[in-house]
Amino acid sequence: MLLKNSFTHLNVSSAYSLRYATALPANIVAKASQENFSKIALTDQDTLAGAINFAHNCLLAGLTPIIGVNFNLGNSRVTVLARGKNGWADLCRLVSSAHKNRRGNPLLNIGDLWEKMQKGNLVALLGVDSEIGQVILRNRFDLAQNLLKDWLVHVDRGDLAIEVVNHTNSHKVVSNKYSLATAAKLAYFAKENRLRAVLTNAT
Repeated sequence: MLLKNSFTHLNVSSAYSLRYATALPANIVAKASQENFSKIALTDQDTLAGAINFAHNCLLAGLTPIIGVNFNLGNSRVTVLARGKNGWADLCRLVSSAHKNRRGNPLLNIGDLWEKMQKGNLVALLGVDSEIGQVILRNRFDLAQNLLKDWLVHVDRGDLAIEVVNHTNSHKVVSNKYSLATAAKLAYFAKENRLRAVLTNAT
């Protein structure tokens, strides 16, 4: 009997993330099952369009589905994961809010996100594309601290995590955003601020 893979991909895009990814949700689930994962997430950009098909295929394959959305906040992006049915409902409302009057250019007001997160049904992953991640890339830990303070005014510390990604490859061609050095900076910031550091390997 094969042991289940203990790693869980928590930032995964499908073909529903237009111009960003190509795999259909069913294919993502099939690959996760082939690699013997027990859980897998779908976190498309600004949409839940593939989520029901994804969850259905996960259940057929014996995998636990994790549903989230990677939201555009204007000058940054944040991945938000749902906790249970109430989290799903809150995500649906946030997606609707992001698309309201935007005509193909969804944008979520951070105040709406913070309001929904106060219910305790959502978890935000702050990675390299978040405002905090962007300033950490520039070694401005002072600015990152100030931005985190803004989050903690509105959101419980337990509902936040720092997303760590390290995309190395055999050709040693790595964007600075996804380098080991950047991953180490994000992990350090998480430790210094008593936040969870979560390795997601965004795909």
